[in-house]
Amino acid sequence: MYEEFAAIYDQIMRFVPYGRWAERIIAWINEYGISSPTLPGEPNEAASCQAEEKNIVVELGCGTGTMTELLAGHGFDMIGIDSSPAMLSLAMEKKAKNQSKSLYLCQKMQDFELYGCAGAFISVFDSLNYLLTEDAMLETFKRVKNYLYPGGVFVFDFNSAHHYEKTIAGRTIGESLDDYAYIWDDHYHPDIGLIEHDVSFFVKEDDGRFVRYQESHFQKGYSLSQVRSLLEKAGLDFITAVCDESGAFPDETSERIFVLARG
Repeated sequence: MYEEFAAIYDQIMRFVPYGRWAERIIAWINEYGISSPTLPGEPNEAASCQAEEKNIVVELGCGTGTMTELLAGHGFDMIGIDSSPAMLSLAMEKKAKNQSKSLYLCQKMQDFELYGCAGAFISVFDSLNYLLTEDAMLETFKRVKNYLYPGGVFVFDFNSAHHYEKTIAGRTIGESLDDYAYIWDDHYHPDIGLIEHDVSFFVKEDDGRFVRYQESHFQKGYSLSQVRSLLEKAGLDFITAVCDESGAFPDETSERIFVLARG
């Protein structure tokens, strides 16, 4: 998943409001969580192990590391987890460019492992929708509960079933620029409750030729009630949820929903 496509992923997603999301996440961590940025010149080596754990923020499904590096730039001790080596390779390039200390791990969300706890977990841009069953979502939530420091906060978003079934089902989008072009088709499969993203893309090589690639990705939409029930089963406490479009509490027509939970 996201192997060849990783090369043009950031260009296609350049309109995603990562900066606005980062500001929102930082505000939520400050209000509900226990993590805090490391101040310039702060003697981390003198801090206790527990204090260091509290200040770690883990991003699940970090992709190319855009959000991970944004939060690292704000002073958080970041760990990014993703199952795609190609995406993580680009994240490592951003780490080197930013001279950050972020740690990147190639693991699946539902069976990730850490060496200690973290003060906060985040997951953005519908990464959790790649968990195609409630069992996989529950296992991921259980892992977060296991590694979340007491009092820590879990902030994530997901796309609703309404978004896939009513808004983007049957949609075709595309773009053609100097170095690449793509066509993105969305097909909803009501029999299995999944959306299929078929992406055909063309990447310009050094000799001027365009090489065609194709990938198919599947996602599952969830309702807030489903997600809240799974959080509770995992032992996490639901704090609140907001609709990304309006900032209000979600309803049945909400599309992208942000959720806050606590360990």
